[in-house]
Amino acid sequence: LLSYFISVGNTPHLVMSVLLVFYAIILIRLGLRIRNIQTRAIKVEIENEEMFDLLKSASDETASTRQRLDDKISHLAGDVAERDNFFKYTPDCQCILGPDATIRQLNPALKHLLGLDDEEAPSGSWYRFIARQETGKVHALLERANSGVRDARGDVSLITTGGATCPLSWRVSWQDGLYYCTGRRETTDSAAVRPNDAP
Repeated sequence: LLSYFISVGNTPHLVMSVLLVFYAIILIRLGLRIRNIQTRAIKVEIENEEMFDLLKSASDETASTRQRLDDKISHLAGDVAERDNFFKYTPDCQCILGPDATIRQLNPALKHLLGLDDEEAPSGSWYRFIARQETGKVHALLERANSGVRDARGDVSLITTGGATCPLSWRVSWQDGLYYCTGRRETTDSAAVRPNDAP
């Protein structure tokens, strides 16, 4: 191309024109490259903003979830404390039994009725405190509770450590693999405990 312009004449002007054309082409290509880079940068910035918004939303949701969990834990802790206080101070006789009727926990009222010390933690089978002739009633009561009866009820007498018989009306429920039992005296305190006449 340069040879052609030289043959035509006026070489310096033609060379300058060619150089200007090449220079213009280079500038155009450079401008296009810069524009592509800017476009990619804008796209990356948009993606970064979207990612930031997504992370911020996830962070806010995590904080909200953590707050809900903290509130739930506080509520459950309050429920547990309230239940423990009720278990401790209620005048009703309450006990928690394992699936095989082993003693897991007795409340102070039941310990007092049986003649046990408050600090004593009895273990073993619940049947050792049941009048011999009423073990079948206890078994049937536990079976009803375990079969899905929400509030199985029955009258069962206990035998105290002093050998006296104490009749109680029981309500038993089955939950999370444990029996929760509440007993109330059938009669007034003066007649609630009578000498054991079981053989």
